[in-house]
Amino acid sequence: MFKLTSSVPVPCKGRPFKYPFNTMKVGQSFLAPPHLRHNMRVLVSYHKRRGRGEFTCRVTPEGIRVWRTA
Repeated sequence: MFKLTSSVPVPCKGRPFKYPFNTMKVGQSFLAPPHLRHNMRVLVSYHKRRGRGEFTCRVTPEGIRVWRTA
């Protein structure tokens, strides 16, 4: 027989996000290591195409900085 419970939350589907694109507010940014330049550009393009906000990225002396612009 099975024991029924009602206070157990449903776990999130899939794996957690590696980068904070979904939680960023306009004007916020994060820094990624320089070797991820191509990955960041691809992710920025992906999120823009999906209508999840406007993002831009720039190479800085510290690494790749990604901003949410809208």
